[in-house]
Amino acid sequence: LIRDDAFLTRLRAERVITPSDPDYERWRSLRARVDARLESTTTWGFGLRPAAAEPVDCLTHMFLHGGVFHLVGNMIFLIALGLLVEIALGSGAFLGLYVLGGLGAVGLFMGVHPDSMTPLVGASGAVAGLMGLCSVLYGRRPIRFFYFIGVYFDYVRAPALVLLVLWLGKEAIQYWQFADTSSVAYTAHMGGLVTGAVAGAALRFGTNQVDEAALDEHKHREAFDRRVAEANQYLDAMEPERARPLFERLAREYPDELVVLDGLFRAARFRPGEQAYHDVVQRILALDPEREGAGELMLKAFRDYRDRARPKPKMGPATIERMIDLLLRHGAAEEAEPLVRAGLKRPDRFHQIGPLGLRLARKRLQAGDRDKARALCRALAEQFAGTDVAQQAERLMTRISS
Repeated sequence: LIRDDAFLTRLRAERVITPSDPDYERWRSLRARVDARLESTTTWGFGLRPAAAEPVDCLTHMFLHGGVFHLVGNMIFLIALGLLVEIALGSGAFLGLYVLGGLGAVGLFMGVHPDSMTPLVGASGAVAGLMGLCSVLYGRRPIRFFYFIGVYFDYVRAPALVLLVLWLGKEAIQYWQFADTSSVAYTAHMGGLVTGAVAGAALRFGTNQVDEAALDEHKHREAFDRRVAEANQYLDAMEPERARPLFERLAREYPDELVVLDGLFRAARFRPGEQAYHDVVQRILALDPEREGAGELMLKAFRDYRDRARPKPKMGPATIERMIDLLLRHGAAEEAEPLVRAGLKRPDRFHQIGPLGLRLARKRLQAGDRDKARALCRALAEQFAGTDVAQQAERLMTRISS
């Protein structure tokens, strides 16, 4: 009954229970209690009721939802559409247009249901605005659509504008079929879609705020992924000679892509005596280990290079010190030890070998390997006599002996 606006209008006008009814006073008292309880609820207090709307309700209703599924569903669409819009327009414009879509949804909803007392809640109208906006911004660019028919579902590629037509048509048909029985605000969805589409057209054709390169980024990325997948197929089929030229072209175009460097390394490692293998390993070992995924790739390439390179690995002092640091950070003290020992033989060329040796000694001590920690401290004290490194090594030996 609470969604039956015609009935509620008649009820509040005292045309259902009239003053002449013997239970009229009792009904009024009970009705006042019901109204007070409704007003105390978040939905009634901050949702949008067209017949009793406050200006602030036009904004607050977007942040309320009717349940967990309502919230989660809207957030999934918000993330998917929001990312597409934000990369093209920026965060500030995205936020403003999101709110504008919600206000457009409110405008049509109030225009079609001016006497409604049913609270409108949810971000659906604002999200629909992003749908309309995204469709016009991407225009004829093909994007992937997810669809389902019964239990069957799949993806299909089509121009983005098709999404606007399909979604608007779906909302109109559902409103025509279910408006009297459903609590879904189809008119709010349509208002958001149209508002977003109009705003998108204004930005697309009336300003220079749209980042055209960002709009095409997904297309370039998909082409990149297809090329990487093709090269990887040759590697999976044990055909590195066919994979290598593909990865080499990708590396010239995308020199900083880890997946490309990894693929080029895996293709080159079949011929460990060729210069190409040495070159790609050097590129990988020069990466910033703080970059996500780079440290793991560096360690993989180093271990392979250490064991397979022909005639022998080609690593300068700076590279060796970088690898000692990385190995110690990944808890590989055993692998770091030979590198530290090699560096201690040429301290004039290895400028960080003293501090790195101390780190290794502490790692050995923490692992309970006192003999190796003591031997390393002794070597550091002898090699760096009279320096701060030697003093720290001596203090560490005292701790080991105590």
